[in-house]
Amino acid sequence: MGEKKKISEMSDTEVEKLLDTGLEIQQKELDIRKKYLVKFKEVLPMKKVAKLTRIEHEFRKRNAPKKGDKRERPMPPPPAEKR
Repeated sequence: MGEKKKISEMSDTEVEKLLDTGLEIQQKELDIRKKYLVKFKEVLPMKKVAKLTRIEHEFRKRNAPKKGDKRERPMPPPPAEKR
């Protein structure tokens, strides 16, 4: 993984890769959520699907690191460059 750098110590290219990686991860998470929403709608009534998404949101909110929390989530490495 290597050393963790502060953003102020990174080059513009490194910061750009970091931001792009973050967006790629968020997009993959969204794609997965969309995929499973379709599957849930096939087997559950809509009201239960809505409750499930609300409960999931509340769970994530409660378990998100709080401001000032010393626990840190590791950042994934930037994607390998395409050749």
